[in-house]
Amino acid sequence: MPASAANVGAEAAEIATQLTVRQSRWVRFNIHSLPFVCAARFVCAAAANAIALAYAERMNLHTALTRILPRTSCGWCRAFVAGALCLGSLSALAGGCEMVAAKATSLPMRSCVSTNQLCAPTAQPGPAIAEMSNVVARGPEAFFHLRTDLAPDAIDVTVAGQVATPMYVDEPALGGVYPLPAATNACAVSVSVANKGAKAPSDCRVLLVPHGQFEEISADAGVAVLHNTQDDLGEEFPASTGLAFGDIDNDGDPDLYLANFGIPGVLFRNDGVSSDGHIRFTDITQAAGIDGVFRGSSVAFFDIDGDTDLDLFVGRDGPDKVFANQWVETGRSTFVDISVASGLVRADANLTNSHRTTSIALGDYDQDGRLDAYVASHITNINDAETMHQDRLFWNNGAGFTEVTELLGNIGDQTRLATFAAAWVDVDRDGDPDLLVASDHDSFSHPKLARPNVLWLNDGPVGQGVDGRQWRFSDHSEASGFARIPDGKGQGLNAMGLAIADIDGDGTPDAAMSNIGPNALLMNRSRPGAPRFEDVASAAGVERTYLPWQPKTVAGSRRAAWQDMSITWGTQFLDVDNDRDLDLFFVGGAPVDNFHGAVFGRRPIPNALFFNDGNGRFSELAFVAGLADPGPGMGSAVVDLDGDGWLDIAVAPYRGRFRLYRNRGREIWPGHGYLTVRLHGKHPNTQAVGAEVTVTTADEQRQRCFHISQPGLAGGSELACHFGLREASPASVEIRWPTGDMQTYPVSADAVALRCTE
Repeated sequence: MPASAANVGAEAAEIATQLTVRQSRWVRFNIHSLPFVCAARFVCAAAANAIALAYAERMNLHTALTRILPRTSCGWCRAFVAGALCLGSLSALAGGCEMVAAKATSLPMRSCVSTNQLCAPTAQPGPAIAEMSNVVARGPEAFFHLRTDLAPDAIDVTVAGQVATPMYVDEPALGGVYPLPAATNACAVSVSVANKGAKAPSDCRVLLVPHGQFEEISADAGVAVLHNTQDDLGEEFPASTGLAFGDIDNDGDPDLYLANFGIPGVLFRNDGVSSDGHIRFTDITQAAGIDGVFRGSSVAFFDIDGDTDLDLFVGRDGPDKVFANQWVETGRSTFVDISVASGLVRADANLTNSHRTTSIALGDYDQDGRLDAYVASHITNINDAETMHQDRLFWNNGAGFTEVTELLGNIGDQTRLATFAAAWVDVDRDGDPDLLVASDHDSFSHPKLARPNVLWLNDGPVGQGVDGRQWRFSDHSEASGFARIPDGKGQGLNAMGLAIADIDGDGTPDAAMSNIGPNALLMNRSRPGAPRFEDVASAAGVERTYLPWQPKTVAGSRRAAWQDMSITWGTQFLDVDNDRDLDLFFVGGAPVDNFHGAVFGRRPIPNALFFNDGNGRFSELAFVAGLADPGPGMGSAVVDLDGDGWLDIAVAPYRGRFRLYRNRGREIWPGHGYLTVRLHGKHPNTQAVGAEVTVTTADEQRQRCFHISQPGLAGGSELACHFGLREASPASVEIRWPTGDMQTYPVSADAVALRCTE
């Protein structure tokens, strides 16, 4: 897989070729369906209310029908609307998948011309280049590392004829980090060095500067929001930044809510792709009725009331906010505050008695069809152990949420964590969702701060005929190997981001976690009732313990080991090149200038993108791919913004501008296909959270997706199952619905998307 990507930066002659890409068209109903549609206008109009009521019991759309029909006095119009809803209800009641087929069009690849002989031979005495980055994708914040045999302050560096000043220098012997000139528009540039004040260079290298696979488009898309930390500067540990994608108006495009701290969060409507190929968003915060939400730290879209539209949860450093979407009721994307009514927020909640909510994990632990919630919290001030907040478990009683945290054990101990992310997934394959919690502070010696990761197995009800308030969970954290994962610090993991996927193709959920220092990649070796994880990060090549411009700490050095290491946050599994194996993305960034007694400074810690070679090994190619911004990032999400089947990436920094990376992979791998599967479950779990989707291709290869709320860190990715297919064709899709029902559907060879209804 990385072979093609690695060759992107190779010097080449101009490439001008036409590539075939896939676009979508719905093919389930065609012109032959028109007579049936016309007849349905008459038949369904007469029985519209009865059918809608039956449909409402399943899908909760009766309100929409009764509101739409009375608004017009046109009998034919009412009949047509009723007929359309009738057809939709009949289709939904029957279940099944609607299929999207591929259509070929032409797309010109962007040309890239390299220049030879950029560096002329020189015999000038002076510094020699000892180490330098080879390839850096161009971009507004692109940078590279350079080390010579002299300290950075003793040399002059010229990049493409322009004098360059280092962005960052830690220890002079390690060289410096230099920005790429903003106007760079060539495939290669010269990097020359000379003695300070010398007129001629003593050494020169060529730095390849290709177009990256990912293009940062936040400004062009209208979402270049700055994260404002003005309220947060007095704390040593900043608030995480929340973001989430979800289709709030049912138009097929993922919309975006971006939380903020010192200024209100923003709701953006996705207006789709313009005629000139650009993705556009519009700020609809005030019109939607959710303006004025400050101090946000996490976001999630989910259907809290089972009416099929997506509601909004905003976790805060303070009382959380819950907003009910009125799309079904009114046909408009307006929201009503139901924070207290939902049961997720106390009636007397204020800044003093509230939590710092960093994520919400949704799953139906008692399998009654209603989504329950685990609300995770983090510490407010890293130097004050008393500010560590309480994680909470909520049972969905059908009318709202009831807190049942006591089901997890000692509230003052086991659930008082420093949690950034959590997820519900069936770890031990016994048919019910278990709970994984990533805790940030296993490496700290303070007894109130040291908290390892937690795995709670779902052991079912305490007896017959009881509800979710009488449930059993057992702590398998230590025994499973999930709790304490030794790393380069010689201590446990500071887990921050959490991602869940079947990385090795055995059908079980594996996990990846970010860290201060080496990342973790945990392979699931569980059996029913006996969970076990094995960390293979080192063997797989995804640790990234150190960066080239940071010292590799040894005993007796100036700082503790972890303070010199790479730091990663938001974590995502995704197939960035649609080659049938999952890659791994980590957001990079130093936490703050002064953190737990360590002066980090604003040192660049770029994002990390690890390409999977399909054999259990990964190569880091963030610089080649165009994702190596210097940070400081924190939250992340994965989404297909334009519906082209290539997954895009969003990064929310806690200082600086929101970043949105559009995936241009189809221009590099035009023959790589994909299949996107979207699910519609039974009321009230209309999003089918907890389902599992398995795609089998014509060559009998299988991939499994866990259709769960993926936390990443502080946010929510688009809820859909995306499968890269390489050159293979899909043959069938098997769905294990949250109810336990199994359904298998044949898939045509040219399908690129499915919409499946339980």
